[in-house]
Amino acid sequence: MTADIYISSVAEFIDCILREHRAGPSLRATEVSCLNFYRGQANAAWKLSPRLFRENLLGQERALIQELIRIDPASFQGMDYFDQLVKMQHYGLPTRLLDTTLNPLVALYFACYEKEQIGENGIVWVFPRLPVFTPRHRYVLVSMIYSFEISGEAVDFERAGELVRSVPRNQYPWDATPEGLMRSCVIGWPNCAVLPNLNNRRVLNQEGSFLICNMQERHSKKSSQNPKLTFVEARDVHADLINWSGTFSVIVPSDRKSHILDELALIGIHRGRLFPELEHQTENIIRGVRGNGFSAS
Repeated sequence: MTADIYISSVAEFIDCILREHRAGPSLRATEVSCLNFYRGQANAAWKLSPRLFRENLLGQERALIQELIRIDPASFQGMDYFDQLVKMQHYGLPTRLLDTTLNPLVALYFACYEKEQIGENGIVWVFPRLPVFTPRHRYVLVSMIYSFEISGEAVDFERAGELVRSVPRNQYPWDATPEGLMRSCVIGWPNCAVLPNLNNRRVLNQEGSFLICNMQERHSKKSSQNPKLTFVEARDVHADLINWSGTFSVIVPSDRKSHILDELALIGIHRGRLFPELEHQTENIIRGVRGNGFSAS
């Protein structure tokens, strides 16, 4: 990870992002994509971690998912696992997804907009050229099977691997064992960058993308009753991401947040656009009628 960069305006931020782009442009292709992902956080001291990990709810992941589906099954009917998880995160459920965006200006907005953090420096994390997966890629499918069907504090990978048989045959590498594929997807790699289906207005407007954050084996705990069980725990997502080649951060000084929000609003990056649901539009309507322009925050 390179040293922090401090900016005081949108123009300085764009210049910083363009320098990175010229150093190594992203690649978008049918089979292999490597794109720049961005995440804005209103407090530079916050670690990079999904809410499921931050709130120590990894062992209750499946229970959280199943309970929300039980309460409102119609909202998730006919949706793939990944689309369901994105929607659950949208509703406020703690998940293993870490929100990111393909639009650096959206990340800059999120580094500035929280009123409770207005006195703290904000930060935009830049993860250059992450390998990108689609929701139908086998790694994503297998990871979602784990989260929805068997997640918990311990897993029998041999038994869990049989669920991989539900993955479409053209997505499955049949030279791998089901156990091996499940183990590889769940604890064999730290995270997976995914471009979601654009079937959600908020995701579309925010040019949203996600990192599926995975786990590691807990070597300090073994099961004498069932030696096949592997105990798992959350990975250090922050360490994984800042050690990615080329990762850097841009610091937004607290005393420049309001100024930058005003600049972003002038170029169309404001609350009314990024949060398109009707309940978020009223403030912008009122400000517009009063002649105050768009609400930046």
